Amino acid sequence: MKGYKSLMFVIFIALLFGLVEARVSAAQPKPEKATVHIGYASQSGAFAQLWIAAQKGYFNSEGLNAEILFTRTVTGVQAMISGELDFVATGCPELFRAKRSGFDLRVIADFAPVNVYLIASRKEITDPKQLKGKSIGVNQLLDTSHVSARFALRHAGVDPDSVNFIQVGSTPERFAALRAGTIDGAVQAALFKPVLAKQGLNSLISLYDMKIPYCSGGFAASAATLRKYPRLVEATMRAVVRGHAFLGKGPEDQSKAIMARYMRLPVTDPRLAASYGFFAKDAYFGTPKITAESARTTLDMMSETDPSWKKERTESFIDASIMSRLETAGFIDAVNKEFRSK
Repeated sequence: MKGYKSLMFVIFIALLFGLVEARVSAAQPKPEKATVHIGYASQSGAFAQLWIAAQKGYFNSEGLNAEILFTRTVTGVQAMISGELDFVATGCPELFRAKRSGFDLRVIADFAPVNVYLIASRKEITDPKQLKGKSIGVNQLLDTSHVSARFALRHAGVDPDSVNFIQVGSTPERFAALRAGTIDGAVQAALFKPVLAKQGLNSLISLYDMKIPYCSGGFAASAATLRKYPRLVEATMRAVVRGHAFLGKGPEDQSKAIMARYMRLPVTDPRLAASYGFFAKDAYFGTPKITAESARTTLDMMSETDPSWKKERTESFIDASIMSRLETAGFIDAVNKEFRSK
């Protein structure tokens, strides 16, 4: 009889917890569709939050199957325009240009609210003024690397129009071209500063060291997605916030293992260690909010190539309401406390 009562007590507790879980699930209505498609434009680790959220099952816990896809910046924005992607993560200048060209989108989060770039140069170039008449490698003209380079040069007293900007490709391709000597300078992520030094290359101007507010890691959705799928958007952001918290506060070995998979690097590779150290520690910001300040500075930097950007209103390009709702509801604080206790 005693054993029977113990068994019934265990069953009662199990049913009670099942009921509680059911009520918690019911408190969060299901997303309007089961699969979310997200594109990201950099394999440097800048969007590791997305990888972690997928691999740790945070999207699944929100009732979503997540497809996380690497895309080139232009390809990713075009895919979102065509409806193939629900969200895209890339630098804000590319997103802002797409918005002004007629595609109605909004940046709803920012994983790196400061400019994370620097201009590196060949060994013999030790002063920014020596870049006059020289070639500087960027990813694409008018993208965030190009905008950042022009701003950095002007800040250092060099007329941006006095240098030749060359479209070289992504960060690894620009690094290879600089090391080979086919270009004189290159825009690089600040996380590679130690790697540049080991190769005998100079870090001439670091915008990251200046901690200038900037939208480096924009996360955007179309206005149609925000309007038609509000539950999908909020569920996605809850998963992303958890991934972001895990990156900054979770076990280092687990984050590195996930990053290694997406960056296609061995876990012992120094580039992986540099990426983790930068995005999870040095350049980690507790909440991936988009702010009017970082958007404003980004628009002002974009005026380097077109002065009309200074006239644009920040609220036309960003929507901070989703993150604000999560913050007001206490979700972000709860997630941060959860990971601090681990």
